[in-house]
Order: sequence, then C-alpha cells, then structure tokens
Amino acid sequence: MKHVDKHTNISRANIEDLEEILNLQKRAFITEAEHHGNYDIEPLQQTYDSILSDFSSYIFLKATYEGKIVGSIKYRIQEDRVWLGKLIVDTVYRRQGLGKRLLIKVEELNPESKRFQLFTAASSVHNIRLYESIGYRACGEYHDNAQANLVLVEMEKINLCICTEEIKKIVDEWEQKLLSLPEDVITERRNHQNRTIKQLLGHLVDSASNNHQRMIRLQYNDNLVFPDYTQDNDRWIAIQDYQHADWENLVQLWKSFNLHIIHLIKSIDQSKLDNFWTDYEGNEVTLADMIIGYPWHLNLHINDIKGLIEQ
Repeated sequence: MKHVDKHTNISRANIEDLEEILNLQKRAFITEAEHHGNYDIEPLQQTYDSILSDFSSYIFLKATYEGKIVGSIKYRIQEDRVWLGKLIVDTVYRRQGLGKRLLIKVEELNPESKRFQLFTAASSVHNIRLYESIGYRACGEYHDNAQANLVLVEMEKINLCICTEEIKKIVDEWEQKLLSLPEDVITERRNHQNRTIKQLLGHLVDSASNNHQRMIRLQYNDNLVFPDYTQDNDRWIAIQDYQHADWENLVQLWKSFNLHIIHLIKSIDQSKLDNFWTDYEGNEVTLADMIIGYPWHLNLHINDIKGLIEQ
C-alpha cells in the first residue's frame, strides 16, 4: 500500500482525463468482480465511447497524486438532488480516506442540494460502511435486470443543513416585514382561498405545530398513526379565530415555533429518517420527506402573503 497525503488534489476532470479514469476504473473494479464471481459487470465492460457519453451528462471529479489520477467519482444534478456513481480509488491507495474525501467534495460543490443518492451492491459491506460513516442510509433494494444475481441497495443522505438554513432565512427576512404591515392589509386583502394575511400566518403556525408533533413522534414510531389536519385547514383557522388575534403575538409565535423547528431538525436521529406517517389520503410520508417538504410549504404561503402585500 502506498500512502497519499494532504497534497492529493481533488478537482473537476476534463475530457482528456477520461481514458485514464476508465483504465483506473477497470483496475479498481477487479476486486468487486472477484467478490461477486462475475467479470461481466458494467464497470469492467464499459467502453471509451460509453464513458464519453457519460461525460456529457455527468460531472466527473478526479483525485490526483504525484501527477496521476488515483481516484474518481461522477455525479449529476436532478432538481434538488444529486445522483452519484462510480466511486473509484486505486487499489494501492485504498483505506486512507480518499473515497470519503471524494464523496464529501461532491457535497461541498452542491451545498443547495437536499438529497445525495447512489447505488451499491448489497453484498459490498465495506462500501456500505463507508457511505454510512458519512451519513448515508439504505432506503431501497433492487434487483439489477442486467445482472440477475446482483442486488443493489439505494443509499441516500439528506442535507438537513439546507432545510434549516431555508427556514432561518425566511424568518429573518419576514419578521420585521410582517410586523410593519398596516391593519387593513393584514385583515382585508384575501387570496384565492379567501384567506387574509393574518389567517395565512395562522395556518403556518398550525403547520409548524403539526409538523413539530410528527417529527418528534416519528423518532419513536416507525409507522406513525397520528391525525392529519390537511382536510381541516380552514376549520383550524376558524376555531382559533386568527382573524382577530393580536398581530405582534401571532408573528412572534410563528417566529418562535420555526426557530424551535430548526433546533429540532438539527437534533434529528438520522437513523429514523425512513420512519413514516400515513396522511388522510393514504400516502406514506417519511420523516425525511417531511423535513424536506417543510420549508417548501413555508415558502409557498409566504409567497401568498407577498402577493397580497403587492396588490
């Protein structure tokens, strides 16, 4: 085994690097082929034309040491997620943290992405442990149609930081804006759902309170039975009479609840992210999906409020 050091550089690969990366890939995946007793796996059979085609839809990173490529990974961005593939480390430089550095580099280059996903063989225990060591978790299992005996595990890492940052940004931006609004604007203007700004903010308080309960309960229930309120949104708004609530108190309640949601998300037990709650339509909503969806819903209704202000 040779030792890499801090001078190993990770950077974006260019088209001229593809032949060297392909050769490294074929050397690196020999051990995987031996482990499975199958030398027909795609990484060993891939052609230069095929990797060239990948280059048009993926970003390739390379790790270089003393002028040669000793590691590589490719990824593509799809909406709010990043799909990773072909994590490769030269066999003589393994077990020194280079694979982990390549994975983390992808995250650093995509700080706005909410999910990082990849596939690995279910029997590749060392690979799975590597991914788990930096926060990935198994979220599905599939049989490879091209390789009848190969079972793949889908692994995913949720970027909880981007979710909390989105919530904090909205609270910081809107607290004073909301407090400065005149009475007629918050009580008389109505959106397409016939809700005033006061009622919309009240609904966001309800969203925070319900999601707060779910996020806690899902950490000790893998299949949560808990009432939905989606079908009763307007009933909640009416029963609590948000239209006549003290505006400053309502804004501070909205702010404080969301700051606590941020604290809660930062404390989430990530081993529970696949636990799910079933909504009133029968959809299974995982804790991960709930956390990712929360800032989206918050922003949706803040935009409603913005639209009413601009009328």
